[in-house]
Amino acid sequence: MSGFPTAAPAAGEVSPEALAAVLFNEQRALEGPGVEDAYLWMAHAALNRISKLKKPLGHGDAPPKLGRIWPNEQAALERARSAAVQAIEEQKRGKDPTGGALYWQHVSVDPRWSPEFARDYLGTQKYQGYPLKRPFGPFENRNHSKKQQVTPGEPVYLGIYGK
Repeated sequence: MSGFPTAAPAAGEVSPEALAAVLFNEQRALEGPGVEDAYLWMAHAALNRISKLKKPLGHGDAPPKLGRIWPNEQAALERARSAAVQAIEEQKRGKDPTGGALYWQHVSVDPRWSPEFARDYLGTQKYQGYPLKRPFGPFENRNHSKKQQVTPGEPVYLGIYGK
């Protein structure tokens, strides 16, 4: 069978490169304190979605692929690879710091908000019906793409959601 399996594999059967591609493509433009932990929690949430919701990493049978990698994004790629390998190894050992989180969402906030106020605000939000488990950020958004769901230049938080 070619491509990524549509049935959810165990953590040990997920390609670290495929998981790293998801993390990199989602988080590559964000920089700041705690970004490594954010990558790790995203990796665990992705693995949880695969195993609990039977959702593949890619679209259909197509495995996730890295987008264009700019020279200034090499550090982000290495963080993604490291988090992917670590999360897979931790889940093989039954360790999941997210406690079963399934989703993540990037949220840009008003730059006038204090980090404390922004985290409190995120704590009142739900994603896919699930409450916030942990916020990460604020991160600096270095991508100014019009395709982004967050506003360029505004502080960005990553929320991890689950029961």
